[in-house]
Amino acid sequence: MITNHTDIIQAGKEVGLRLEPHDGGYRMGYAANTEGFWIDWIPAERIESVIERFRRGIEEERERVTAPVIRARYWQEREREITKIMIQ
Repeated sequence: MITNHTDIIQAGKEVGLRLEPHDGGYRMGYAANTEGFWIDWIPAERIESVIERFRRGIEEERERVTAPVIRARYWQEREREITKIMIQ
């Protein structure tokens, strides 16, 4: 459990969020938008679950994007192995 504003703000940065303590909760924006535009206000008791949802979403997207690359590299390596065997 994250207990202080500094840790919460840092956890938000790690998932691309800009958080600012405000009125018993947090103003939330995207870290890339530094113009001061806020997307939403999140109550303090929900902020950790919001950060965790963003973290899971990032992990799922990373897996979705990298899985085809990993598969392609695997099959390239297999083709090389098969080619070496066939040449011998």
